[in-house]
Amino acid sequence: MKQELRVNPQVTLHMTRYPRTFEATFDGRRDLGIRSERSGPGELKIVQVLAQGAISISNHQWVVQRKYHRVIKRGMFIVKVNETSEAHLMESELRKAQQLTLLVRRGRDTSEARNFDDCFVQTLHYIRDLGVCWGWRWRPDHPGSAANSD
Repeated sequence: MKQELRVNPQVTLHMTRYPRTFEATFDGRRDLGIRSERSGPGELKIVQVLAQGAISISNHQWVVQRKYHRVIKRGMFIVKVNETSEAHLMESELRKAQQLTLLVRRGRDTSEARNFDDCFVQTLHYIRDLGVCWGWRWRPDHPGSAANSD
């Protein structure tokens, strides 16, 4: 990869931005297979997705279909269950409803965000060290450079 980047004068970067919230529907008679905790008056934080359960099965199906934006992971938040948006009522609804429609909001733990940011910055530094960045020569005095981002 390093050799290719040195030889090829052009780099194409594809980025995907997932929607901030999405809906997921489940049969309420089957255990969802998550552990959650109240994170505020109107949300439940998913602290664990168990290997067994409806969400795990659903996640596997979404991955097979390459629809990664539909996967429910630890650190996400449930902000609505059916038409209920209060945490204590959502917990009750999760236990008793026959059909569940969850509104899920993306969220990252601080450690995950830091790791993502570090990885992104390292990638940018690597491109900078090659001497070319997005079609222009890297200049430390450029207004968009890391040296001037204070």
